[in-house]
Amino acid sequence: MDYERVHLSLKKMIDLNNRLGAKSEYKGKDAEVFEELIGLREEILDLFGLPYTVANISILDNLERESGIQNVIARLQNIAREYLLSVPRTDEELLTYLEKGYLTAFDVLAELKITIHHYTLFLCELLFTGRNISKKDILTELNIIKNNKDVGLLNDIGIMAQNVKDYNLLPDYSTIKKYNLRYLELYMESVFFKWFEKTPYS
Repeated sequence: MDYERVHLSLKKMIDLNNRLGAKSEYKGKDAEVFEELIGLREEILDLFGLPYTVANISILDNLERESGIQNVIARLQNIAREYLLSVPRTDEELLTYLEKGYLTAFDVLAELKITIHHYTLFLCELLFTGRNISKKDILTELNIIKNNKDVGLLNDIGIMAQNVKDYNLLPDYSTIKKYNLRYLELYMESVFFKWFEKTPYS
């Protein structure tokens, strides 16, 4: 592991956190800084071979001063050793852990190496809707997202959600349809109902 790179990255992370301060919402340049912070967190955890889970992120977020960098490095090293020695869980086992409440959707997506997004979180939530949707079907959908990460699929879905009232008229709609996302229409329905503070599951 490149200790110098880790140390410099952690110093930069402290600086970005200080620039953002304690805000609940980020706009303009702050939003850009926050996006940079997310990328930096992922980079740091990746250097240790660790997933972007809530527990691992909290270790980074608790770092407020440079004097604590060595302690954070030592802690992440210990966690990385335990993680690498642990028995790998199958994708379906991860969803079972989510269903039973042992893991959060954020943790599961991190373990699956799938981008955390409103749509991928929605797919995880389908386990709790009472609908007859299998874990295999959810994983199939998640893998479509994962395998097409470079084409900006989630970004296009996000744009659709922002224009939920006439999303099917957007230029990219026909392109997205080609990926045969089984639950996309259900997601758009969910977004639409939330717009009016109702729920499609009631």
